[in-house]
Amino acid sequence: MAQEIIVLKLSSGEEIIARVEAVSNDIYTLDRPMMIGIVQAQDGSLIVQIVPWLASNQDGNCKVYRNLVVAETEPNAELEKGYLSKTSGIQLA
Repeated sequence: MAQEIIVLKLSSGEEIIARVEAVSNDIYTLDRPMMIGIVQAQDGSLIVQIVPWLASNQDGNCKVYRNLVVAETEPNAELEKGYLSKTSGIQLA
């Protein structure tokens, strides 16, 4: 798998976006997972935020057990662009 970016919905309700390093029968190995959150602005509009999922993760990689994943999808273009900007430090046009 060539560093595909995916969105996972976990059984805890969290939605995370990450690069996939590897997938086995039981485990996703993810690179720089970020949590997707939706907040309401003062004007009532909804804003999507991307924040680190595991604040104490030092090397950027983590494992997620597949039995904890209830849904998997590809991110839309805007979300993927935001993730890439957040994880690379480069603002994409």
